[in-house]
Amino acid sequence: MFDTVMGLPLHPLVVHAVVVLLPLACVLTVAVAVKADWRRFAPLLAVFNLGVAIAAFVAVQSGESLERRVEQLSRPAGLEDHAEWGEKLVPLSFALVIGAGVIWYTRSRTTWARVVAGLAIVGAIGTIGLTMLVGHSGAEMVWKDIIANTR
Repeated sequence: MFDTVMGLPLHPLVVHAVVVLLPLACVLTVAVAVKADWRRFAPLLAVFNLGVAIAAFVAVQSGESLERRVEQLSRPAGLEDHAEWGEKLVPLSFALVIGAGVIWYTRSRTTWARVVAGLAIVGAIGTIGLTMLVGHSGAEMVWKDIIANTR
């Protein structure tokens, strides 16, 4: 189901959305958590974050399909690490959906809102870092040898 689209692998198409939108979702979640008058946007943020989480899930599923195809020809170095790191992004992206709900729930509770904002900041930093690690490892597998052999 998550294998190809019009004869091309779905994975590289979907991961571009995740690499851009997941860090954006993190930044927006932190902004809404930190800025008290923006907390009213938490329900919209939850919908956006859900879309990003679904994209992350599709990226992992399509990555597994692509992995099965690639392994028929070769076993690129770093493939297992890339796949494992990618799988860890899915629960983190769904945590952003829950986080937006918690931000909405704690919007008028000052002490809890600060705790949630702190957790959002820490979670966002970790999620952005992992997104960069996953994206870089995938790009390195695809492009490193090609770039090294060209001018």
